[in-house]
Amino acid sequence: MLKNIKLTKHVKTIAILGSFLVVFTGMAKAYDVSATNVKISDNDNSYSVKTNASTVSELLTEEEVSLNELDTINVNTDDKLKDNMEIIIKRAFSVNVSIDGKDPVKVKTNQETVGKIIADLRKEHGTEYILESGSSSFKAEPNMNIKINSVKETNETKKEEIPFETRIVETDDLEIGEEEVSVQGENGLSETEVKTLYVGGKVSSIEDGETKVVKEPVHKVILKGTREPEPVVPTISTNKGEFEIVKEYSMKATAYTEIGNNITASGMRAAVGVVAVDPRVIPLGTKLYVEGYGYAIAGDTGGAIKNNRIDLYFNTERECVNYGVKNNIKVYVLGNEM
Repeated sequence: MLKNIKLTKHVKTIAILGSFLVVFTGMAKAYDVSATNVKISDNDNSYSVKTNASTVSELLTEEEVSLNELDTINVNTDDKLKDNMEIIIKRAFSVNVSIDGKDPVKVKTNQETVGKIIADLRKEHGTEYILESGSSSFKAEPNMNIKINSVKETNETKKEEIPFETRIVETDDLEIGEEEVSVQGENGLSETEVKTLYVGGKVSSIEDGETKVVKEPVHKVILKGTREPEPVVPTISTNKGEFEIVKEYSMKATAYTEIGNNITASGMRAAVGVVAVDPRVIPLGTKLYVEGYGYAIAGDTGGAIKNNRIDLYFNTERECVNYGVKNNIKVYVLGNEM
């Protein structure tokens, strides 16, 4: 009986241990079944993990993987983990960008090509950029040097004066040799749209657009006389008034006086201002002006007074002697009084 009891206890112990092993083995199998296989690619570092984390965020925390600004991940951190899921992380890096020949600055990016980096800079700065050399399809690599130039286009209005012309218009309202400005000239104004292209901060091209005349010029008009001038009638001032000069003589002048009978050939009384002439040259009654003598009337004749000779009356012999004989004296035949 005692042997049987011991045997029974031993069997029971073995049975209990066996049951524990069965339970433990089942638990281990349950743990393996619930774990998720995930592949993580962090730039060039790729590895696989088996995890009981439920979300991408939990896995990254579990693996001590942090994401920095501009780092990218191909899934949402809130996504549930799936078996054989691949998480791809691309790390941002810096490149050296020189704009318009200035000193390069570091630009952080996560783009794969040079062209995409330039596109980000266009969006950020609101400026058009072009690559100075090379291809925009080049792969972007850390610390690479990229030279770009800004592209800017301006539109301005260029204003220019339009010079007026001077036009000559002939008119018989004016005499020959006379001119008169009828219309004062005034410049006009034109406007031209000018498009200027700047590349790298320097002028690359200038293109003129349409030109519009906003103000027509006013041409200057000069009137030029064509009318023959009226003949100029010379005049002379005397003590009797101003008279037209009809004719001019150069004469030999002598002096005379009358004592007693002082009636002249014309019937006039002899007096200062009455002179003797050759009536074939100067008719009696002609009004005259004698240089150095004054206003006179052709009122007398004389036997010695022939051709271009004139005899001037004085009141006294002394005056006659003082006057004497003068050659080339101007004698003017007078016309109408002015």
